[in-house]
Amino acid sequence: MLSSRNIHFAILGIIIGASAGYIFAFYQAQSTVPPPISAQAAAEGLPPGHPTGAGGNEEGLDDLKKEVDANPDNPDVLARYGTRLFTSGRIPEAITVYQKVIELQPDNLTVRSLLIAMYFSQGNTVEAKKQVEFALKQNPNHVPTLHGYFLVTLEGDGDVKKAEEILKKIETLSPNYQGLPDLKARLEEIRKAKQ
Repeated sequence: MLSSRNIHFAILGIIIGASAGYIFAFYQAQSTVPPPISAQAAAEGLPPGHPTGAGGNEEGLDDLKKEVDANPDNPDVLARYGTRLFTSGRIPEAITVYQKVIELQPDNLTVRSLLIAMYFSQGNTVEAKKQVEFALKQNPNHVPTLHGYFLVTLEGDGDVKKAEEILKKIETLSPNYQGLPDLKARLEEIRKAKQ
């Protein structure tokens, strides 16, 4: 089973690599609350959180929305709902939900780093940079935040030299980070484009 950290890294790569043909993947928020089971999944004898056939994503969203309505200040429930919105391609709505999680848990670097990637994917580099600044003040060595920082710096600002520095820091902190090949490829692509 993939760890939540690896899944988180995969999502960052997916958001940024969408233009390169990547597909969406699921990120399970760290929570002790089990995922909801849809009526269709229960009828089919499937475990909680198992995807169903047609309409499964929307049905799952409806179930999570009911859970959010019943627990509007539960950051774990909100994070799961935001993740489901994200994986359904409803990024602006996911951003709104993740902002609520950040209001409740300002030190949640996992959600904050996902916000960086989502803002960036929506072309909102100003908000992405604000999230980067806040997250780096909390933990200057948080690799998912550095991943977002790299992308905002390289693609948002066009600062190849600074992006190289960030990439070296990521390599030093986490030499086996699964996003490194994609970051290196993107850096090389931007370098070639600037020549």
